[in-house]
Amino acid sequence: MAARCCFYILNPDNPYDSHSLWPKTPGGSGLVLEHPPAVGDTISLSGETADPDDPEGERLVTVHGEWRVLARRWGPAAYGSVAWSWGSGAAQPEPVILDLMIERTEGMFARSK
Repeated sequence: MAARCCFYILNPDNPYDSHSLWPKTPGGSGLVLEHPPAVGDTISLSGETADPDDPEGERLVTVHGEWRVLARRWGPAAYGSVAWSWGSGAAQPEPVILDLMIERTEGMFARSK
């Protein structure tokens, strides 16, 4: 089953804080993967995220690197959503949403910023 993956970078100073990482994709709303990464996997990913030096959080910066998947949360289609509209009998075969909490990692495949 394909999943629309949404990535969140864990703040190393606060385990209750994270910010989104938006991979550059043609569709622009998540990366659709037939085989999404599992917890513990290391993935290579580039995308845009909020600039940590911008107190307003309005400026984006591009990041590249190796990331470790810390946690996953599945979000199946909800009744009334785009994938399962009101009055329809069943959800459309749209990819389910998969939120992935990630942290930067070093190692054999790591690249510099």
